[in-house]
Amino acid sequence: MAHDVGESMAASWYGTITQGELNELQADRPILPVEIDRVLLKDCAQRIGEYKTDLRGVRRALREAFWMKLDQLI
Repeated sequence: MAHDVGESMAASWYGTITQGELNELQADRPILPVEIDRVLLKDCAQRIGEYKTDLRGVRRALREAFWMKLDQLI
């Protein structure tokens, strides 16, 4: 589930950004901006009906899926 959320968020975000925003994100890799990270966690919690997305494994899976999908898109 976390994988799907991460990929979906990356695809959605990629469709709305400028090249400058993409460059900024890539420069800070692997760290995600707080606003993206927050949406990832919130979306995951809503989809699984569980708000324990503070678990390290869930967060790692979300972030890895986001970066993998973004790499495919660029």
